[in-house]
Amino acid sequence: IELNDKDGEYFLYRGSAYFSQADDPTDHHHHDRLKSAISDYDKALELDSKLEEAYFERGEVKMELGDYKGAIADFQKAIKITPSDLDAHYQKAICNYHYGYEKQAKSELEDILKKDPDFIDAIYQLGKIELEDEDNLQKALEYFDKLVKLGSEDPNVFLFRAYARLDLGDKSGSCEDFHKADELGDKEAHQKIHKYCK
Repeated sequence: IELNDKDGEYFLYRGSAYFSQADDPTDHHHHDRLKSAISDYDKALELDSKLEEAYFERGEVKMELGDYKGAIADFQKAIKITPSDLDAHYQKAICNYHYGYEKQAKSELEDILKKDPDFIDAIYQLGKIELEDEDNLQKALEYFDKLVKLGSEDPNVFLFRAYARLDLGDKSGSCEDFHKADELGDKEAHQKIHKYCK
């Protein structure tokens, strides 16, 4: 940048470096590094408005800072440049969910699965959304079943599937999942075994 401050990619890469250094929320420099990253992404986009990656990463930083509205705007710009970027579609859906637009988020996640039926993060989030609605427990179960079939070793997948099974009346199945989640290190599952699986 000292040699050439007119290349947007240099600011993009430095912004990415600041962002990667801000991975520990307990670090007292965490917030400053995120702000530095945003400043560099701003400069990168001022120099080159077609840098899709800068919009995407700036959106991720804004999510980290709780600015979901700003993040949505950035992901929309990233999608406009690269409509096939399903990660940008996914992050936008997550922002909409956190911003309170649950129906829109659900629709966006379902659209992602139409394009990529094995998009693991979208399946997982849809499972969580359906689990929150007692009328959709069977659909939640189907999503978590699919994740298990895809080879997931995420303890939360088994924990959430256990809750879905429990509420659907499958106590033995739920206990199997609580045990599996416990094996994978989930403390909540360990407590539920003592409560439901004696």
